Amino acid sequence: MNRVWAIAKRELADYFHSPVAYAVAVVFLILGGYFFYNFVSFYHLLSLQPAASRPPGEYLTIAEGVLRPLFENLAFLSMLIIPFLTMRLIAEEKRRRSHELLMTYPVSDAELIGGKFLASALFYVALLILSTAYPILLAGMTEVDPGPLLAGYLGLILTGASFLAIGLLVSCTTESPIAAAVGTFGALLLVWTIGWSTSVAGPRWTPLFESLSFLHRFGRFAEGIVDLGDVVFFVAATFALTVCSIMIISARKWRG
Repeated sequence: MNRVWAIAKRELADYFHSPVAYAVAVVFLILGGYFFYNFVSFYHLLSLQPAASRPPGEYLTIAEGVLRPLFENLAFLSMLIIPFLTMRLIAEEKRRRSHELLMTYPVSDAELIGGKFLASALFYVALLILSTAYPILLAGMTEVDPGPLLAGYLGLILTGASFLAIGLLVSCTTESPIAAAVGTFGALLLVWTIGWSTSVAGPRWTPLFESLSFLHRFGRFAEGIVDLGDVVFFVAATFALTVCSIMIISARKWRG
């Protein structure tokens, strides 16, 4: 565990010395704040209307009118920024040939991948912690139910961990950080929208595609629902993808 943490600290130092990481953080927080402001404004205007004049199906509660769309948009923003957080984790090491030096250290492949993943996860969680400024501001204006709030952030953490594992896996397959970023975004877009394929594949395949859709799985967290099946899905996906990254690194080392 000490070796994993040593690698993680090295990667975190690289993050905080990289202008890309700061740009990612600024974009994430500014866009998140923009969405939050719009959702609060929309809910406030809607709440001023008499109940009888509100269009049917419109948002009526804080959780529905502000938190749910906020979490959905933060998840989408995570899909946009995570390729930039993972693109250099392994690909940059290969490009600089420093991975060959890493392979000579008394560090196992699992420790190497674990340290890389831990660093990216900690940076991502730090962004989520900063984003709690939005619900804190909301709590200053009205009462906020902690249940949907905690469920939404749990969903962001679990979904983000799976996104990071995908990005790390893609980074293991190339020497180009740019190619890793593009490949990661394509993979994330696929797992996010695969549920939309049900309209083409037909009802027979609907349960399968919905079970694989990150958007469908995360949607329940955004609604304030914590389903054990969704938790297990994201944990299992993160673990399986991380194991695949370890296998790729081991295979490359074996081939020399």
